[in-house]
Amino acid sequence: MPYFYLLISFIVAMKKILLNIFTLLLVSTGVFAQIEFSTGSIILEAEGVDQIFIDIRIVNNGAEATEIYWNYEPSENYPDNWKTQICDLNFCYDWDNLESLTNFPNMIDAGQEVTFTLKIKNNIDESLPVFGSSCGVMRLFNDSEKLNEVAATLCSTSLNDLSSEELMLYPNPTTEMFQIKNDASVASVRVYNIVGRLVKTIGHTAGMAHDVTDLRTGMYLVRLENKNGDVLKSMRLSKR
Repeated sequence: MPYFYLLISFIVAMKKILLNIFTLLLVSTGVFAQIEFSTGSIILEAEGVDQIFIDIRIVNNGAEATEIYWNYEPSENYPDNWKTQICDLNFCYDWDNLESLTNFPNMIDAGQEVTFTLKIKNNIDESLPVFGSSCGVMRLFNDSEKLNEVAATLCSTSLNDLSSEELMLYPNPTTEMFQIKNDASVASVRVYNIVGRLVKTIGHTAGMAHDVTDLRTGMYLVRLENKNGDVLKSMRLSKR
């Protein structure tokens, strides 16, 4: 009989150990901390601007705060004359330093949305404009060794083949308003000035006209996005 009670005690102890291990595994795989990107793809385009400036939005849909580490992977067709900088919640890292420090995690509270920033400039001379199109993948991890990936963006150089050629701004040039032709898939409009800084973000529904009377005379880049945050097309707009 004593052996029987010892066996029962051993089984109970093993169950507790296995339960603890299972709980740790759940936490490490992000069940309790549901980290997601609000923007599905990082699509990079430039037509002679001073820099590309992209906001990367991350949300913690879990019930607990969590620590996040990251790395960024440029695509194979990344232009050679591009250099990249990432700013997270702690630092703006050196140019082309494409992973976070292991001893400085980004803490994201439960229900909080945070923003990282991606910047691209001309690698040969910062005074020269940036041209080209490409993409990159940002990966998030909940461990400093970056072994357990919890979220990643998509990488696609396609700007949504769905009638992107038919999307157009009119009238262009404009003095007051502009509209978008074939705009059924457009959910938001972002307007950037000649140095690549965001000056307007506008929600869009089909048939809307957008007022630009507050903008100075000059050339702007208008980026059209769908409801998932994917870029449908980027076009120049001349404001007179």
